[in-house]
Amino acid sequence: MKDTANIVKFHRKVQLNIGLIISLFVLAYVVFHIFSYFSKSSVKYYEVTEGSITQDNFYRAVALREEMIVNADQDGQCIYFSGNRSRAGVKSLICAVDSVGTLANTLSTKGSDHTLSVQDLSTATDTIVDFMSTFSENSFDDVYPFMTKLTENLSTTYGRKAAEENKDAIKTAEESGSFHSYYAVKPGLLSLSYDGMENLTEEGLTLDILRGNSYKSTSFGNDRDIKAGDPLYRLITNDDWSIAMQITEETYEAIKDSSYITVRFQADGNDATGQVKLIRINEEPVLILTFDDSMDRYADYRYMYVTLMLDEKKGLKIPNSSITKKTFFAIPKDFFTTGGDGKENGVIVKDENGTTLFVKPSIYYDDEEFCYTDDSKLKNSDVLIKNGTNQTFSVGSKNDEKEGVFNVNKGYAIFKLINILFSNEDYSIVESGTNYGIALYDHIALNAAGLKDGSIIY
Repeated sequence: MKDTANIVKFHRKVQLNIGLIISLFVLAYVVFHIFSYFSKSSVKYYEVTEGSITQDNFYRAVALREEMIVNADQDGQCIYFSGNRSRAGVKSLICAVDSVGTLANTLSTKGSDHTLSVQDLSTATDTIVDFMSTFSENSFDDVYPFMTKLTENLSTTYGRKAAEENKDAIKTAEESGSFHSYYAVKPGLLSLSYDGMENLTEEGLTLDILRGNSYKSTSFGNDRDIKAGDPLYRLITNDDWSIAMQITEETYEAIKDSSYITVRFQADGNDATGQVKLIRINEEPVLILTFDDSMDRYADYRYMYVTLMLDEKKGLKIPNSSITKKTFFAIPKDFFTTGGDGKENGVIVKDENGTTLFVKPSIYYDDEEFCYTDDSKLKNSDVLIKNGTNQTFSVGSKNDEKEGVFNVNKGYAIFKLINILFSNEDYSIVESGTNYGIALYDHIALNAAGLKDGSIIY
């Protein structure tokens, strides 16, 4: 047996394995980032593109005109000698009321025996063609009013011709007091319908009137038995007229700087350009357009459907979910000065101990008076000193809130200002080429909620 009493054990030195340490470090780094990747909320981005938005500009409008109703001053049977939408001069014969009824019946009977002239036939044909050009199955209800008006116009034409051939009989009846002729009291456009809204003005507009849910109109016709005080005809005495419509807030924003707007009338597909006036009724935006032409075409309409012919809003198209707001410190421009290198602008901050420090804040935008920055370099209530003076300014005493998006081109969020030109429910069109803004093909956060400047995206 060997003697082990004199055996001395040596402690083995611990050898550091650099390769193993590096491997463990790399493994920890990978595990950390894998964990971070799966645990953090995913931030999706949107690539900024050029685009446009066309809004729905189809509205129902109410007409405002200078017009008057002429009433009968005796009972009897009425017959018309001037056609609907015809021009009437002072002393133009419009209609007559026969208290006996004999002469009115004679004129109606004789009038129907006449043959229409080429001009009368052309006028009737044009009326029919205009109606057919705008007719659709969706507007079938317009057929019956059209037939009524066409019949009334033809009846008036016949009556006028009969009156021309029976001047002596009319004169005798007038002298006897049984036949009372009515002449235009002012020059204007004759309309053979009324609705009780002839005195409507801009000041009298209400939301109920603009919507016109209970609107009714009555047409005049030959051989009508009337009472004293009943309306005989309507006379429009001014070619200038207006239409008013309740619009959306989006449309209000789109046209608030416009002076003139072109509209398309659904009744005949024609366009007219009106002068813009915007008002509010019970906080609701209302557009009033005033025209100096086209009144004749729509004299029979109190309510009409129109389309505002607005230009498409073009620019950079972004989703509304990308848009957020940020509050900025407004710093007077004259508080900025150059630093020791004489190159970069900054401000002089004075701390509680009176020590001054030159700080170069990030400028997001500016105007004639202020530069706007955030709290990355300055904090609320910091005191700034105007260089070379004792004048001070407290940071946060004046703020401004602006809309913007988070640019994520570099892998982290950077707030960028936007100037919104137009919006709908899903997208906004923003101005391109602005200072401090975004550009075509920039990547922006699809959802700005929960992000802030410097947030790591990937």
